[in-house]
Amino acid sequence: MNYQPVYFHERQYCVRSIVDVKDKLKAYQLRHQIFCQTLGWIPSSLDGQETDGYDPLSVSLGVFSVQEELLASFRVLPADQPFMLETEFAPLIDPNYRVRKEADTAEITRFTTAPGLWERGIPPGQISKLLYKGMYQWSLANAVRYLYVVVEKRFWRALIISGYPYEPIGPFKALPPADAESVAAILDWNKFRLRNQARRATFLDWMTTLQPDPGLLPEQWHGLGRRNAA
Repeated sequence: MNYQPVYFHERQYCVRSIVDVKDKLKAYQLRHQIFCQTLGWIPSSLDGQETDGYDPLSVSLGVFSVQEELLASFRVLPADQPFMLETEFAPLIDPNYRVRKEADTAEITRFTTAPGLWERGIPPGQISKLLYKGMYQWSLANAVRYLYVVVEKRFWRALIISGYPYEPIGPFKALPPADAESVAAILDWNKFRLRNQARRATFLDWMTTLQPDPGLLPEQWHGLGRRNAA
């Protein structure tokens, strides 16, 4: 499945699809640092990169600093390929639930932020918020309405409070190796817009509106409107 890339600036940060080799290497190294070295969910590798069989089939997006440091990233698995929900996380799905495999659906995996952001004066919540704006803009650009995710229960609660109506599709359950109570859930961007239109119009407007610096954008992005149509 061919997806359109996303590229925009927000204050001193750049949010963009990870397409070149250098950026992919940064993403694999960040994933290794978090999922292998810090959390211990995945065995460490000698090359300091965390990759798997899903990567050749996926696309990723990241938040970069002005120094080109990758501060956060996530991976998107397309519906025409296997989801991790259908394999590693199958026990989290209700037996009567049918996973959507349509072109308007994708799965978000490997969502992570760089360690030590607070120590450098960078609020991690701000970076996560930017990553979610990138997720929303990417979904708009690619006509994706539904996103699947597996998330720890405490983060699921935080997302609900923050205005993202992730609906569970199965039980809350602890799975190895994390052994943290987690849930598989689906996000419908139409419900997100309706909910926030009524409750948080300013937040929805920020999520929808891009404020690029044309001098910093690749040529193919010049002339695009400030607002991405929902």
